[in-house]
Amino acid sequence: MESAASRLYPALILFLLLLVSMILGMLLGSGLAVALGLAQGLDLQTIMAMEPESITAPLRTYLRQANLVSHFFTFSVSGLAVTYWAYRRKWLSVLTLDRAPRMPWWWAAPVLIFLTFPLAQATYWLNQQLPLSESLLQMEESASKLVQALLVMNTPGEFLLNLLVVAVLPAFGEELIFRGIVQRELERASRRPILAIWVSAAFFSAIHFQFAGFLPRLMLGAVLGYSFYWSRNLWVPILAHFFFNGIQVAAQYFFADQAKQLDPERADQPQWLLTLGSLAILFALGHFLRQQQPAPEGTPPDDPEVNIPLP
Repeated sequence: MESAASRLYPALILFLLLLVSMILGMLLGSGLAVALGLAQGLDLQTIMAMEPESITAPLRTYLRQANLVSHFFTFSVSGLAVTYWAYRRKWLSVLTLDRAPRMPWWWAAPVLIFLTFPLAQATYWLNQQLPLSESLLQMEESASKLVQALLVMNTPGEFLLNLLVVAVLPAFGEELIFRGIVQRELERASRRPILAIWVSAAFFSAIHFQFAGFLPRLMLGAVLGYSFYWSRNLWVPILAHFFFNGIQVAAQYFFADQAKQLDPERADQPQWLLTLGSLAILFALGHFLRQQQPAPEGTPPDDPEVNIPLP
């Protein structure tokens, strides 16, 4: 009989390797982003210190390029490298990336995300009631300025580039890391899928280093984690994550004046009845879909072990 220690050891080694790989990817991506700016005669730190309204279209394009390169190496490249090392030629099937989701999830994933917006807004309001240190507030202000600059889109080209940088790339890279690796390995090691969902969601929220929005990102991470657990297909949280970010980019481009209505990070007093109702419908829908689709073979805790020898 497999012991808890024999399950935990490979997971810990894999998480350590993932952390090292992400740090190296971040350093490489950041270096390439700086080099890209120097090649154009631009300084990344100087641009990031500017006020959003003073950042011109060419500077915004460079900021998006810098974010794209940095995020790609930090998440996508490091995640793919670790999964290939851990599972060898089985990595694609282990992560369920070799098969499309079953038909209900093509419409269920965006519906789940729409149901998440009232919950995200309510938790953001709660988050605003918590005190933050001055250093954390300064980090939040810097991050907010960068987001404001990136969300200025005056041409279709800027809109499409923003979709790639803000929606497509984070949806794949972050879901690969937090659901495909962290959640599934925690589930296999602990045999507690709900614990795995919430722990991976906490890591997902914390790594953004924007603590004024920690709770809404925690809730988003949990919804994405449940969608992976219910569907047993990584494309489902990838699709849902893309919709969550993409809706906000599209709203900002097409309906800039009304975009605040779709912004989950609003400090307005939440409508608690709407929040509770959306939460109840969200879990009822998820439970129904889970019951209709038994988990396929080859999912935690029954899929191939990490390729790490026990001591």
